[in-house]
Amino acid sequence: MDVEMTYETQHFSICYSQECVSLVKQIAGTLRDNMERIMGFFRLDQLDHKIPVVIYSDRAAYISHIEECGQTYREWMIADTFDGRIHILSMEECRRSQSHVHMEREEYARLIVHEFVHICQQQVEPDCDGCVWFWEALATNLSGQVAEPVAISCSKEELMFEYQELPAAYAVSYQLGKYMLEHMSSDQIYEYICRPEILREDTEEILKAAAGVMI
Repeated sequence: MDVEMTYETQHFSICYSQECVSLVKQIAGTLRDNMERIMGFFRLDQLDHKIPVVIYSDRAAYISHIEECGQTYREWMIADTFDGRIHILSMEECRRSQSHVHMEREEYARLIVHEFVHICQQQVEPDCDGCVWFWEALATNLSGQVAEPVAISCSKEELMFEYQELPAAYAVSYQLGKYMLEHMSSDQIYEYICRPEILREDTEEILKAAAGVMI
């Protein structure tokens, strides 16, 4: 992507093209308004460094970025933090994805907060092996995203190691995260954030308990 402009704030550096100029202040404002709350959840006093944010008006450039990170692009992918930066399609480009065709500004703002949740979790503990579902559970809930209820019928192995292949994976994560935030202490959740090996041991128990609540 040919970066034409940069918008600098104390905590973020936003790279964008002329086509995305109308989004820049919204993104900066949304991040600024949610920083303290999200960092507080992760018990962070400060960020390790200024966070680069890259807005793409060119999907081909975004796909190239995904592949450079060693990931397989899927049509629903519109934002990520694979390399420690926030990469996000412009809102108009998001709307060209079948799964996001009706995206509005409020939903786009929640998407930005979702990615910032990942940034904070990466700073506390970057190990996400077998825990991607948990990262998405926190990101969906803490960003204010909402998913329609779905049956939680996957196995522990499917949840941990075949997450991206699950039908309605993000909806499953949302429900698991909602259960955890409502039924577990903040200390317990923080321990899972800091010590993913404990989360991996407890995943089956969490899965069964959350599924039982949904029945």
